[in-house]
Amino acid sequence: MTRENFFQGRIDVELSDSDLLFVRHTYDGSRQVSPISSGAIQTTGLPQFFTNSTSGNHFFTTEAKRTFTQNLLNTARFSASVLTYEQQSGNTLAERLSFIPDAPFMGTILIGGLSQLGNYAAEPSTQNIDYWTWSDDLTYTKGRHLLKTGALVEHAYAQKLTTVNSRGTYTFANFAQFLAGVPSRFQGNAPGSNFERKRPNTLFGFYVQDDYRVTPKLTLNLGARYEFFTLPTDKDGLDVYLADILTSPVTTLGGPFVNPSLKNLAPRVGFAWDVAGDGRTAVRGGSGLYYDTDGPYNSSLGIALQAPPFVIPVNVSGSGIPFPTPVFPTGTTGGPLSLRTIDYHIKQPRGWTYNVNVQRDLAGSWAAMVGYAGSRGYNLVNATEGNPVVPIVRSDGTLFFPAGAPRRNPAWSSIDYRRSDGRSAYNALQSSLMKRFSAGYQVQLSYTLSKAMDNADAQLSTDTVTSSVYPQNPYDLDAEWAVAAFDARHVFSANATWQLPAFHNHAMLAGWQLNAIFSFHTGYPFSPSIQTPNWSRSGNISTNAEDRPNVKRITGSTPASSSCNLRGRSATRRAISCAVRALRTPTCRSSRIRRSPGTRGCRCGSSYSMCSTARTSRRRRGPCSPARRKTRRR
Repeated sequence: MTRENFFQGRIDVELSDSDLLFVRHTYDGSRQVSPISSGAIQTTGLPQFFTNSTSGNHFFTTEAKRTFTQNLLNTARFSASVLTYEQQSGNTLAERLSFIPDAPFMGTILIGGLSQLGNYAAEPSTQNIDYWTWSDDLTYTKGRHLLKTGALVEHAYAQKLTTVNSRGTYTFANFAQFLAGVPSRFQGNAPGSNFERKRPNTLFGFYVQDDYRVTPKLTLNLGARYEFFTLPTDKDGLDVYLADILTSPVTTLGGPFVNPSLKNLAPRVGFAWDVAGDGRTAVRGGSGLYYDTDGPYNSSLGIALQAPPFVIPVNVSGSGIPFPTPVFPTGTTGGPLSLRTIDYHIKQPRGWTYNVNVQRDLAGSWAAMVGYAGSRGYNLVNATEGNPVVPIVRSDGTLFFPAGAPRRNPAWSSIDYRRSDGRSAYNALQSSLMKRFSAGYQVQLSYTLSKAMDNADAQLSTDTVTSSVYPQNPYDLDAEWAVAAFDARHVFSANATWQLPAFHNHAMLAGWQLNAIFSFHTGYPFSPSIQTPNWSRSGNISTNAEDRPNVKRITGSTPASSSCNLRGRSATRRAISCAVRALRTPTCRSSRIRRSPGTRGCRCGSSYSMCSTARTSRRRRGPCSPARRKTRRR
């Protein structure tokens, strides 16, 4: 159940022939009660457990424009945003049933093949952020040149509560083990941990751009942007880091990481070519480098707070785990103590995008477009097991993880590690057919054929449903290179607007429209996984970690004892049945070998406009202009 209230007010003032001013305030608040979604397809849950979510967001913006001369325009803008979002666990339990003495109620129980028992492990949580933003843009025209330059300063203050496994999480391999009270894993935090962090930081951005009209038919867009930010260091000095993940026995106060943003220089180039000079056929293209400075480490920093001495996390697996009352270590390092941290020398995520398309005006207000778009992602933040078990390298190069083998850094148990070695690739054929608004209606049809590849889908398990964010082999991230979990190969959409003619000449009733939207896309890929936690014994024991079947694509005769031939409708079943033949890492990239059914949707509705004749405007942003800041951040 969701209840949302939205309000917006705006005042525009023309101070003089040269000065314009507007002030706008927006409020968006909501309350939501949602059931716990778990199970194989994230749609099942027990009604006794639910989540109460509340948000209240205020956005204030003012902008002043001044025309100094007919060639010189300045635009200054200031905005302040207050974003609040909180999630609290709710249940109808008659008793607390808590695992940990200071917990308000029971933690989470995960049973293989069944729905989750208990609330989400990361509740309660808060994500409250205040923003203060100032920007100034100067536009100057001179002959064939349209010059732009500007600056942006944005200060953020984030107050975040992250309580992952604060009530404790038990994992049982199957229902029989649950009835016997024999868990295979426990994750929790020792009593007295501090889960709140307060992080101020400031972003600075500068750009220059030149739209150069080379000929009446050809225009070039040339520019560059530079952005950097100050470190989001905790206000109360509660940051720690691991100096060397292979050798450090304790954490070090400070951090949270070395600033990676100081070299974020991003060039961009674009062009527009009117082929015949009649405005009917145009070729457009562009390419640019973009750095992700919009809080790319926010999720990782929330996870990284679970590090001694301010938070004492525990992540143990195997036999002899006490249930339902856990036992916590008394020291600050060693033994079963685990750690969640971020790479101290993390890199700046960046993307390279490029596109080219051809647009053609057709008869009867119709226009067609066909083009190519692509991108590459580098230094993407991903999750991995940072302290895996030391393997044995076999003669064929595969890795074998012996039972009871030591970890790389014996001072720690599992280390949930965030680093920046993810990469991605996207290629797409894009096409559209559009009829501009005339004769009372407009139509647009769009089709995209694309393929997205990556080796790291997300930072958080909640960002992907069909696969784990942790690589099954911590020593080989390249083995994760496959179609992305969000890859939709075919996407088709259509929308139409029809202005109802019944009351076209009526002073009060004119302006009614009928709108319809239809969308269809093929299903997302997914990976069959082995239910037994850490089947490969690699030491990757996060709740959301998985091992996939040991698959090797072969041609010809019967598969060998350590291989499976994944072909036909029963490929998944055959892969899992032969996965028990060898305890070693995959001999091929078997990630996301199946694809879910496609989805389609249709939406119809009506709208009313006080003006019987609609006017539309399109604002183009050059390749280097400051992007609009996001109003909601996760």
